Amino acid sequence: MAEAVRPEDYCDEPVEDEFGEIIKCRSDEREDVQKKTFTKWVNSQLAKTGKPPVEDLFSDLCDGRRLLELLEGLAGRELVRERGFTRVHSLNNVNRALQILQKNNVELVNIGASDIVDGNHKLILGLIWSIILHWQVKDVMKDVMAGLQQTNSEKILLSWVRQNTRQYPQVNVVNFSSSWNDGLAFNALIHSHRPELFDWSSVEKKTSAIDRLEHAFNRAEQHLGIDRLLDPEDVAVPHPDKKSVIMYVTSLFQVLPQSVSMEAIKEVETLPRVTAASVARVTTEEHYQIQTQQRFSQQITVSVAHGRVRSPSPQPRYKSYAYTQAAYVKSPEQKRRRFTDQFLSPGQEELQRGLSPLLPGSTSLESYQAALEEVLTWLLSAEDGLQGQPPISNNVEEVKEQFHTHEGYMVELTTHQGSVGRVLRAGAALLAEGNLSEDEDSEVREQMNLLNSRWEHLRVASMERQSRLHDVLMDLQHQQLKQLTDWLDLTEARIKRMGAQPLGPDLEDVKHQVEEHKLLQEDLELEQVRVNSLTHMVVVVDETSGDSATAALENKLQVLGDRWAAICRWTEERWILLQEILLKWQHFTNEQCLFDSWLTQKEELVRSIKTSNLKDQAEMVTCLRRLATVKADLEVKRPTMDKLCSMSQDLLSSVKNKEVASKLEARLDSFAQRWDRLIQSLEMSSSQLSSAVSTTQQAELTHSVTATVTKVISREKVSAVRQTRESPPPQKKRQVVVDSELRKRFDVDFTEVHSYMTRGEAILQSPEFSVSRKDGSIQELHDKVQAIERERPEKYRKLQEATRTAQTLVEQEGSRADDIAQAAEQLNQRWSGFCALLADRLAWLAYQTKVLAFYSLYEQCEQAVDSSENWLKVQAPPASEPEPLKVQLDRCLEEVARLASLQPQVDLLEKQLKALKEEKEGGEDPSAFLDADIDAFKEHYHKVLEDLRARERQLHLVLESLPPARYKETISTLLAWLQQCEAKLAIPSTAVTEYPIMEQRQKDVQALQVALAEHQGEVDYLTSAVEQVFQKAPPDISQKFRFEMDSIMVRWRRLGTTLTDNAQRLQELMAKLLQFENDVKTLKKWMADVDVFLNEEWPALGDSEALEKQLEQCTALVNDIHTIQPSVNGINEVGLYLKKEAEPPFAIHIQKELDELNGQWENICKQAYAKKSALKGGLDKTMALRKEMQEMQEWINQAEEDYLERDFTYKTPEELRKAVEELKRAQEEVHSKELKVKLLTDSVNSFIAKAPPTAHDALRSELDVLTANYQRLCSRLDGKCKTLEEVWACWCELLSYLEQENAFLDQLEQKLDETENLEGGAEELQEALDSLEVLLRHPEDNRNQIRELAQTLMDGGVLDEIIQQKLDAFNTRWDELMARAVPAVFESV
Repeated sequence: MAEAVRPEDYCDEPVEDEFGEIIKCRSDEREDVQKKTFTKWVNSQLAKTGKPPVEDLFSDLCDGRRLLELLEGLAGRELVRERGFTRVHSLNNVNRALQILQKNNVELVNIGASDIVDGNHKLILGLIWSIILHWQVKDVMKDVMAGLQQTNSEKILLSWVRQNTRQYPQVNVVNFSSSWNDGLAFNALIHSHRPELFDWSSVEKKTSAIDRLEHAFNRAEQHLGIDRLLDPEDVAVPHPDKKSVIMYVTSLFQVLPQSVSMEAIKEVETLPRVTAASVARVTTEEHYQIQTQQRFSQQITVSVAHGRVRSPSPQPRYKSYAYTQAAYVKSPEQKRRRFTDQFLSPGQEELQRGLSPLLPGSTSLESYQAALEEVLTWLLSAEDGLQGQPPISNNVEEVKEQFHTHEGYMVELTTHQGSVGRVLRAGAALLAEGNLSEDEDSEVREQMNLLNSRWEHLRVASMERQSRLHDVLMDLQHQQLKQLTDWLDLTEARIKRMGAQPLGPDLEDVKHQVEEHKLLQEDLELEQVRVNSLTHMVVVVDETSGDSATAALENKLQVLGDRWAAICRWTEERWILLQEILLKWQHFTNEQCLFDSWLTQKEELVRSIKTSNLKDQAEMVTCLRRLATVKADLEVKRPTMDKLCSMSQDLLSSVKNKEVASKLEARLDSFAQRWDRLIQSLEMSSSQLSSAVSTTQQAELTHSVTATVTKVISREKVSAVRQTRESPPPQKKRQVVVDSELRKRFDVDFTEVHSYMTRGEAILQSPEFSVSRKDGSIQELHDKVQAIERERPEKYRKLQEATRTAQTLVEQEGSRADDIAQAAEQLNQRWSGFCALLADRLAWLAYQTKVLAFYSLYEQCEQAVDSSENWLKVQAPPASEPEPLKVQLDRCLEEVARLASLQPQVDLLEKQLKALKEEKEGGEDPSAFLDADIDAFKEHYHKVLEDLRARERQLHLVLESLPPARYKETISTLLAWLQQCEAKLAIPSTAVTEYPIMEQRQKDVQALQVALAEHQGEVDYLTSAVEQVFQKAPPDISQKFRFEMDSIMVRWRRLGTTLTDNAQRLQELMAKLLQFENDVKTLKKWMADVDVFLNEEWPALGDSEALEKQLEQCTALVNDIHTIQPSVNGINEVGLYLKKEAEPPFAIHIQKELDELNGQWENICKQAYAKKSALKGGLDKTMALRKEMQEMQEWINQAEEDYLERDFTYKTPEELRKAVEELKRAQEEVHSKELKVKLLTDSVNSFIAKAPPTAHDALRSELDVLTANYQRLCSRLDGKCKTLEEVWACWCELLSYLEQENAFLDQLEQKLDETENLEGGAEELQEALDSLEVLLRHPEDNRNQIRELAQTLMDGGVLDEIIQQKLDAFNTRWDELMARAVPAVFESV
């Protein structure tokens, strides 16, 4: 038998259609349960808004109208509907409903209007479930979920269930399906919150799951107001519908306490995600599944970007482009082989793993069927998942996503194959045990065939899709690699071309190269997308060539990664170089332009100085001074030339371009040439001016010396420019005026002194000495003058030496040395003027230093005053509290003292001003602006000091006007009491609750009113204190106290008003509550009495008079109900009003009270109306039954009279025949009444069964008489009919016998006639006589029968005359013929 169920055999049978039928059947069962449950929920929602219920969920929602009605109640607003009934109108209605759902954030997945209009069952159920999930589940649980910071409503609900059923050892809820099918969980959940509703032991005693479920649903409906959304038979199955159970449990969650602890949530999170059966898996099986799952997708990480690029710049422009890894999986063929091992058909898997089948007797048919159903359900979802996967894309990223998704799907198949194997083992074990019937055995075999075939089909289909995904993915990735290789080739050629291009030679060329490089950067960023796509490659390799293919791929990716990294590195380095060169070039260009502009300006200035046609000596001196200034500027600007040379060298070191170098050197040569021409122009102008103010010899000597000095200066300045170019041509030899050693010494000293005075005059004649300063620093100018002063003694010694040398030369050479003497004299004159200028500048610097010291002190004082003024500006108004006000006053006193301490410094300023004025008497007097400054400062100082003292006086005044300390204590006490009262009143105290609690609240309110009156004295004191402050304090302070007191008074009045309103409100609500409770109590007592009347007195069925009396009483009760109905409505109105004003728990109590009261009232009304209807029906039924029995009795009497009591006379056979037929018809008619009598008997018996025992005898006796009369009629009529039939039979038999005997007599008569007329011989005669003799031997039986029959009929008086006639005729003829025949026979003898 084991061989008959080998899994290998299952694959050969075409059983997919049967498998599909099984799956479809189970799916339809679940769909029916959901339809029924969801319909009940929809109807419960529609009933709340007074809408009619839906009959068929699938058809009634198609036009969208009922769907909009449902959403009106849930969303709380009216929705517009289409007026027409065409498909277009239906689609518009459904679309409007879907839009409303989307606005309310209801999750809709792949649900369109056409699906609902077309009646798609699954999508309609999905739509309703989405609505339930939003409004029934999430809306109910949103507050709890928000408080716990959880988003999984199912987990919260399961935690709540487990937390409240923990004390019931029989209950272990781990899901919303199989954990609820025995009914214990529902009962435990209700009992944990409402133990008074029933005894738990009574639930434990129930042996049927349906009974336990019925018990739970009834209690929930009667006491919790939860509609019966579930039917017990739908839950008492191995796997109830999860959505239906969640919906019902959520209804319980809505009306029961909703506390959920974090411990319960953590406990649910630690629950195993597998069933109890799967927990018992053997270790070997788990290990096998882990191994198969691991070898399903072998991930090999290959690092192909060892040379990761890191930009040298601190903030690189690019990301670091690199590959990271690639994943390798097996080829499709190898996959198939591996999957063949991995996805073994479950039976083969068991054989390979060596797992023994289940022990005989360990598997029951029920557990096998449950496991089979679970596996089939999963298998159906897996097939739907495979079919629902999208077509393979042509985008590599999408294909990768599809590949990994399908890989997860394959892993899921791997994890479930053990379940399929266990089901097949269980089936094989059942078959091996041989305890199944023939039908069960056949069914199990068929199921195993179906399961194995469907599994094999799913496994092959999934592997084929994996293979197709491999092929497509490899093609796309190869295309990417090819595209990347081509791009790398092009880019490498591109950067080679860009690298070969020299940088420059102009700034615009460099900018163009920068823009070109930016385009390369953009291309790299675009290509980064493809590189990122190749970051995680999925490569298919063959098992035989896996290592070699992996190595080849690694080498290829290594090469590509190196090439990509090299391009990125070059791009980054090139970008940094271009930015550096561009920055240097722009800087050099800017400096060059500035120097060019300055040089042009100086050239124009030198050209503008007049050197001829000068009118007086002063103008000549002015021109000489301007030339000296230009010379000094040249001396100062000389470092700029050095800077330009250095910048050009730095730029050339980066560019390394001969053309750029030649251009830069050309520009520098141009600057050097212009510098030389400017120096020459200065020399020429100086010579011309010197010749105009001295003699010709002196002019020549001055020209010679000046030329020598200026040329030396010029060469020194230009030499720095020439350093970067070729070596300059050798300088010309200096012209020697005299050849003697003395002349050389004089020449050197003369030149040095002149040069010293020229440089010094350039500094001492600076425009800065003409400007008097209040701020700033003259340190640089002071240092320059001091340097000149320190150098003066040395130069004076040189002057003396030059003078002595000149005297010696004059003494030696006489008139030939006049030019030397004149030059020496001019040099001494110039030295005297230079020393006077130097002394003047030193005096100016000393005086300016004192002025700056004066203004330094001035600034310090001004800053102190400004600080005080700023402090005064930012001060807050005087505080209204003593402590902060004292702090303000102390701070103000400190500020007054600090500012007053500045008075000595102010006096010092005045003394310094006076000294400065005295020092400048007769010279330039700066006292004008000094006086203005000191006057403004003193005015500012005194104003701020006065403002501070005014602030001090104001604070003193406010401090004196503040109320005493008692005011603060009183107001603190009053505010604390007000806050306490407001806190008490903030808690709803006027809401309706238990009457004793409301009485206590009323007492609390009255106590607060008493306390309010007691605190009135404190309020009066505060009011008077504030009035006093208002009279003394400044307006702002008094206004503040006024505002404070006004706010207190507002709170005081509001508190009084609130207490008064609360007291009135409580009194009103307590009166209504008391009235409500009394009315409810009275109504319940009346209903209890009515209930006794309705239940104790049975309808007197069968007794018309008693029924009439009972009907009158019941009619009076119905009239009372109509009379009391307005009172009941009033109770409901008061109850609803109280519920609206009640606390939530008490509102539930009131609602429960109203529901119970209305339920009893409706029950009483129904019973009363039902009893009235029953009484009226009983009376009508009684009268009808009596009438029917009377009519039946009359018919029986008439039938007896017509057929039994009437005497019949039968003179002719025709009368006898008619009588027989008439009785037969009567017999049929009577027997046809048998059904009516039976129905009447059943009606009476049924009626008697409902009637009280007192009514049984009367109806039963009448029925017995009727049935007895009917039976007697039937019996008598049957007897009479039988008798007539027998008489008719006798008559017919008599006629038959007479006919036979008459035939015999006819034959005898014929024979006699023939014998008598015989003419033949004796022999013939003898023969005739023999035959006659034989004929006469006729038996006497018929004749005896005729006599007996005739006698019988005649004795009964039936046809006696006709019979007698026939009998007489027969006898006469008999006698006559016998008389003829006997003699003839005797004669012959």
